Amino acid sequence: MRQGFASFLLATLVNTAAAAPNIVLIVSDNQSQSLLGTYGNSTIRTPNIDRLAAEGVQFNHAFAVNGVCSPTRATLMTGLLPSQTGVHVALPTDVDVADWSAIEEFRNLPQTLSNAGYRTALVGKYHLGAYEKPQLRFDFWVTFPGGHTTTFYDEVVIDNGKTYRSPEHLTDFWTRRAVDFIEQQSKERPFFLLLTYNGPYMLPPTVTMQPKNRHADYYLRHTPAFPQEPVHPYLQNWAMGRDPSGLMLREGTTAWTAISAYNINMQVPLIFRHPGRIPGGIENDRIINQVDILPTLLDYIGLGDLAIANSPGRSFAAMLAGEEIDWDDTVFFEFVTVRVIETPEWKYLRRFPPSDPRELYDLQADAGETRNLIDSPEHADIVAALDARLAAYFEQYADPQYDLWNGGTAKGRLLEDHYGRDDIFSERFADWRPPFVEKAKPFDH
Repeated sequence: MRQGFASFLLATLVNTAAAAPNIVLIVSDNQSQSLLGTYGNSTIRTPNIDRLAAEGVQFNHAFAVNGVCSPTRATLMTGLLPSQTGVHVALPTDVDVADWSAIEEFRNLPQTLSNAGYRTALVGKYHLGAYEKPQLRFDFWVTFPGGHTTTFYDEVVIDNGKTYRSPEHLTDFWTRRAVDFIEQQSKERPFFLLLTYNGPYMLPPTVTMQPKNRHADYYLRHTPAFPQEPVHPYLQNWAMGRDPSGLMLREGTTAWTAISAYNINMQVPLIFRHPGRIPGGIENDRIINQVDILPTLLDYIGLGDLAIANSPGRSFAAMLAGEEIDWDDTVFFEFVTVRVIETPEWKYLRRFPPSDPRELYDLQADAGETRNLIDSPEHADIVAALDARLAAYFEQYADPQYDLWNGGTAKGRLLEDHYGRDDIFSERFADWRPPFVEKAKPFDH
């Protein structure tokens, strides 16, 4: 579903401190490349993000490994796939396990930087476990008690042990508290700030609310144009409750046979800025996967020798200095019942169960992904090759405990809470374990 996936801006702002680089990692929610001036949008004003790109490296083909907030955040922090962390969908925010974190058993970015001497801060959306007090070795902790955004105004926030309502739009509030943290730091110790905005967000109910922020008047006078395209045939069938052959589907199946992972959902902005070390105004067209972010950051700051157990991620730190390196321009994506392999030329998508329809797109001739070539005889060899690569990738990296397609399960929740569809797994695997929440031993070496 074109509006069904969340996109994140991964903008890394790195400034020089006395001992080591300070790191500000900015994440935004539901923000595709197409919503930013630096990626070509001429009607939405994003001057500060555009400045980051003008003074750093802008990656034009960066991909999320999953399209939902919790799994994407888990991958960003660990360098692991959802089928390795067990975080497959948006996590529940209220669980019966005290201080539960969904990723504390894995090496993660804040813990690793804390061990390396960094002072660490989370400001904004967390959505990876309990929110009442700091997790993952964060020192400074400002968040809100939830994951799904229901309002940007008068929201309850948790601010380093104090609970109160934000006096301003949440975007402004997160920014102000982030600046507060930065201004409190000394030059003797480096800091890491994870600034995770829960905007712009494009899901109900926020998109149905009357805008009240300081930009509302401008956009009422200058309403951005929205592209008008024919409804994709696959989505048209889904909306009518039919599979691609036109047959009616049994109740409860339509939502999950309709998950189409289009690039407008998968592709995300990615910008690195470090004046004096990273050249400015550079656009890079290599294909970057989200699992590559953690190894790249660690490599860039001199911690590249630390092991990230079984991560499929690769460091592209040398690219930040403008170097050409040997790089495989292939990315992989997964979201519960969908897995994707994409190269510059081809995109192949398969679904679970195997009887559900597959898709193949020629990205050179059909960038809009409108002509499914899966049944084209002349593309049979391409399908076979991509299918084999996709299967081999998950066979190599997926943890059997969380490999849904082979009887694994999930942390927190899967499909039942939202769509009543966990039977898609329980009916196929006799000993299938429902999603669970358990306290794990924190990673600490």
